[in-house]
Amino acid sequence: SGKAKFRNYLIKESALGAIMGLLFAVISGAIVLFWFSDRPLAMSVGLSTLIAVASAPLIALLTSEASWLLRQDPAAEAGPIATVVQDMASVVIYGAVSAMILL
Repeated sequence: SGKAKFRNYLIKESALGAIMGLLFAVISGAIVLFWFSDRPLAMSVGLSTLIAVASAPLIALLTSEASWLLRQDPAAEAGPIATVVQDMASVVIYGAVSAMILL
């Protein structure tokens, strides 16, 4: 069959998300620390960025897989749905991490 193995993509996408998340977390945390000189705020932004960016490829992969299982075209269905789900997840992640660190 022409379909790639889900497990292989899951491992590769998880690794890629973690690497990109770590990179963006360090950069955004450093910028906030430099700009505001506020360690808790920098830690909040950095950790939130790490989790949000690391989860993005997983959400995209899972929505594509769900579209395929529902016999829909993953290219047409999963893109917009993954974007909306990731946006909502990012807002919740930023709020939850910030509340835990800053409050």
